[in-house]
Amino acid sequence: MQITVIGGGYVGIIPAVCFCEFGFEVGVADISEEKTERLRNNSTDIFEPGLDAVIKKFQQSGQLKFSTDSSDFFNDSSVIVVAVQTIGEKGEDCDLSYLYDAINDICASLKNDRYVAIIIRTAVPVGTCTAISKNIKSLCPDLVQGEHYDVIAIPGFGTEGSALHDFMYPDRIVVGMEQDSKKARKVIDEIYKTIINADVPFIYTNFETAELVRYATTGFIVIKIAFLSELINLCERAGANVDEFIQSIALDSKIGGKSLGLSSGIGGATYPRFVRILERTASSFGVDLKVLRGALESNEARLLGVFNKIYEKILNTSAKSVCIFGLTYKPKTSDIKESPSVYVIKKLLEKNIKVYCYDPIFVQNLNAQFIPEYLKSNENFTLTNSPYEAASQRDILVVMTEWMEIRSLDYQKISETMNKKEPNKPILIDFKNMFSPSEMKDFEYIPQGMFPDPNKPTFP
Repeated sequence: MQITVIGGGYVGIIPAVCFCEFGFEVGVADISEEKTERLRNNSTDIFEPGLDAVIKKFQQSGQLKFSTDSSDFFNDSSVIVVAVQTIGEKGEDCDLSYLYDAINDICASLKNDRYVAIIIRTAVPVGTCTAISKNIKSLCPDLVQGEHYDVIAIPGFGTEGSALHDFMYPDRIVVGMEQDSKKARKVIDEIYKTIINADVPFIYTNFETAELVRYATTGFIVIKIAFLSELINLCERAGANVDEFIQSIALDSKIGGKSLGLSSGIGGATYPRFVRILERTASSFGVDLKVLRGALESNEARLLGVFNKIYEKILNTSAKSVCIFGLTYKPKTSDIKESPSVYVIKKLLEKNIKVYCYDPIFVQNLNAQFIPEYLKSNENFTLTNSPYEAASQRDILVVMTEWMEIRSLDYQKISETMNKKEPNKPILIDFKNMFSPSEMKDFEYIPQGMFPDPNKPTFP
């Protein structure tokens, strides 16, 4: 069986290589000549651990092919996975124009002598798949749903940095269909056989449920992160040990999970955007998601609080320059969309503070195209290839992203090159608690959950 994936971006390339791993031949179609050529050269415009290597592996085996023309693959494919981007070029939360362009192309290829399963992997607002189904019926009135084609919603739940693993070993697969279809179930059983054999739960439901589950899952995670951020603020005020507090909470099976950890704010291409879409969807049905809206407001307050901590130290020490370690919203990704680090940098630049940044994913201008132009063009912003260069002669060092490369640096060397403040030590503000105070004796070390207060004892 050959599978066509429409969309060579993050949402498309992950299932493409994983279906190759399952033994299928896969053709990936993307309208961007630049992106397609990059994929043919075994690389992507994103960073995902291990992805470039598997692209190369399956291209060499002949299982994986790329084209800018989807018709190169349609005639030989019985499964078409639609995985186009829905983020508008002007930053809109949801632009479905690429999705409908893809559906129109698919309709032109459908025939009455074969069956095609059309899988919508792109996360779409509630009601979209029903609209797609109506559109296909209108464009292909001679074809019968369930006999010649089916529209199937199978949203992805992968996380940046572990997307390959998450696809191969999912918590569950949610399958949305307008009506039950024997042919659709047969296709799903075949292409997901490896996952089915691993006893992963498959939930068959309608379009609306599958669409809503994707956004609601993000909503739950965001509420969890936002509430934890508020509790961290409480720990700081009350004098509680943040690391031990989180460890204690995480061990409760009713609470703990992957998203329970130190956060400087909710960021990335998915979380904030999906939450806004979910909130608007609820509003369109007359439902007020007060808890979710509160999480968004809490996140805004959290981001401002992170900046205020840094700026308070700047004012107290007359600092003129800040070094930021970490631009991405988390490690193992090149995603800086709505990153808390970028938020902080923008606020610092507005105060005419010189900002020097280091992030291992942007070394030697790698992935530099992801840095916003308003940052690159600001004379007070400098992106360096060396963490030691970034920190040298700076007044304050701030850790914003928990890259392991940042953890393994020579901080004694860094402390010797930084400007000394009171009490004759350089300042290190660590929002990820990557170090212990004993490790950072050469610094005035300020971890998450603690800020200098002359009336309170510091952590031992």
